[in-house]
Amino acid sequence: GLTVSLVVAVCAVMVSVVLGTIIGLVSGTAGGRTDWWLSRVTDFVLSFPQTLMLIALSTIVIDALQATLNTDRTVPSMIFMILVMGFFGWPYFARILRGQVLSLKEREFIEAANSLGASRTRIYFTELLPHLWAPILVYSTLIMPQNIATEAALGFLGVGIQPPTPSFGSILNDSVHYATSDPAYFMFPGVTLFLVVLSFNLLGDGLRDALDPKADRQ
Repeated sequence: GLTVSLVVAVCAVMVSVVLGTIIGLVSGTAGGRTDWWLSRVTDFVLSFPQTLMLIALSTIVIDALQATLNTDRTVPSMIFMILVMGFFGWPYFARILRGQVLSLKEREFIEAANSLGASRTRIYFTELLPHLWAPILVYSTLIMPQNIATEAALGFLGVGIQPPTPSFGSILNDSVHYATSDPAYFMFPGVTLFLVVLSFNLLGDGLRDALDPKADRQ
């Protein structure tokens, strides 16, 4: 179950990182009307409840993907959760990176690059992006447990990965029927889910402290 849950969570984070980085870079660098419109799109996406949209769209989208791919429901379910969690996760990355870009573009090395006639592509990928890896890495490790917990919750509600493919949610959903006769069936997946989520949270906190130049190193 851990394998499927981690694959879904990692792929969803990658989708969020790519979309959030592109939009955050463009919004923070362009400014003006472009920044205003991208900020409103970000607010619009943030206004949608992710879990409710996953539940509401699951049957329609998964059935369509299953008919298109001509396979069982496991792969369409994984693709659906990756796309939806990734789509609703990018605004957080975009807002964080937009704030970083607004601070960085006033620095001397950006002004020097602009004065030398550097292209927009060079500004994005050579001057700005190397300075954004730390917040991207830290926030990725912090949003990972949220995606794992979301996948487990959807599987528990019966709209995520379906049996016989194991995932945290489907195992916990099945174990409820044996809570009296076999308590360990429920306890061990629950404890494992708790430890995995806790581990990623601690990893994110550790990376944030390690990559913060103002942190106390003693």
